[in-house]
Amino acid sequence: MGTQTHFYPWVPMGGKFKPLGVCASVPYISGAYGASRESKLHELRLPSLVECDGYIMSCANSSLNARLYDPDGVHARNPLAWPFWAGEGDLRGLPPHMIITSELDLLRDEGNAYFRKLVGAEVRAVGRVNLGMKHMGELSYRHAVPDMYLDNLWAVRKFVDWV
Repeated sequence: MGTQTHFYPWVPMGGKFKPLGVCASVPYISGAYGASRESKLHELRLPSLVECDGYIMSCANSSLNARLYDPDGVHARNPLAWPFWAGEGDLRGLPPHMIITSELDLLRDEGNAYFRKLVGAEVRAVGRVNLGMKHMGELSYRHAVPDMYLDNLWAVRKFVDWV
């Protein structure tokens, strides 16, 4: 689901192991990176795919990655492949989620939209946006922004304790 996705912790349920919670940092979940500019802005309502294109990440490279994942595009709107496309029925009953996005990230709006869908489906969820950061900036530049780095670590720890 994401650039970094973690499941906390795994517990036995009905003969299977299921996560008690999901933490997705800058989730890569729409697969819509090759869509037209108009579609990104108006149909999909993902302006960060236009506004932040080229800030460390690009739609061109992300589109290539999506094609590696789904070469023929047959799963382009399959919510099991791309959770952005999930409806409330697909999301109901999922474990609690923590969604972390960054203000200057190409993936910002799809992560924020997914968070809103989770809440709409009555999934326990928390979200946070790292202001002024590019894709994974709080980790990439942890020596330059140690307070933000530590704040994110504490937020994840708090989420783990919560679930």
